Amino acid sequence: MLPNQLHKNLITALKWILLLASLTFIFIKLFYRYNMDERISDYSSQNRFEHPEYLVLAFVLLFFNWGVEVWKWVLLTKPYEQLTWKQSLASVCSGVTLSIITPNQLGDFAGRVIHVKELNRIKTALLAIIGHSAQVMVTLALGLFAFWYLTLAQLPFSGLLAVVFVFLFLLALLVYFNMRFLTPILFRIKWFKPFRRSFHVFSEQSPAFLTKMLGLSSIRYLAYLTQYTLLLWFFDVNISAPLAAACITATFFVQLLVPSFFLLDIGLRGSSALWFIGAYSNNLEGILLASYTLWIINIMIPALVGLYAIFKVKT
Repeated sequence: MLPNQLHKNLITALKWILLLASLTFIFIKLFYRYNMDERISDYSSQNRFEHPEYLVLAFVLLFFNWGVEVWKWVLLTKPYEQLTWKQSLASVCSGVTLSIITPNQLGDFAGRVIHVKELNRIKTALLAIIGHSAQVMVTLALGLFAFWYLTLAQLPFSGLLAVVFVFLFLLALLVYFNMRFLTPILFRIKWFKPFRRSFHVFSEQSPAFLTKMLGLSSIRYLAYLTQYTLLLWFFDVNISAPLAAACITATFFVQLLVPSFFLLDIGLRGSSALWFIGAYSNNLEGILLASYTLWIINIMIPALVGLYAIFKVKT
């Protein structure tokens, strides 16, 4: 068999393995970890879905949410490769596909590499890290405040903790805006020396551009926050919008800090939501359903699109 043909057959086999792994993960997640079929059935038999428009609007915001992420990817790659919106969408969704079956969403970086041609793989992954860092900064900034407000504000030393939190955020912000200084540090590490050219992407991002990434990440975060709130209301979780925003922001913050592992998580998504939102509502089932439905809308659907995009890649 020709090496070229062997390579094509290997890539095809990997695609089928990815398909089976992704679908298996989604099936287990929905029907064994989340028990969505039983939860929806039990909940609908006891409650009326009086505001279907909330669910519809949450679904519509899916396109806005991921549209902003695609826009971020277009801007990040623009100086190096002219990706169309369709290519960028395929790249972003492929990243989601691989992220759901890898620890701590590491597959997101690998998934985006698949759809670039001129960019080398290391540089593509580094650009994805820059975009991801902007999203983390927004989650960290709002999450630190919300976590302090909901859990620590009543403690005697809450003022000191607030100062510590502000210091930590400013330190993270300093690192974010000075990623260019990482380049000479990384060059001193022997393992990174072969990738010297790729790591220059850190020094090529201006403060104005990094600020734009923060702005777009904030808009996307607001869309995510709105989706979650609408889903809580759809499942009859009676909580005001400001309080819901604080609880959801604290939930995102905890999910950011705790490592996640493929099929080995302890229900962090649901348990963290119950911890914060459950303190203000007795509708625990509605809180869980809102959290799991958010995962279906914002993760499962883009992951299926990404799976299709990966299969369309020519070998």
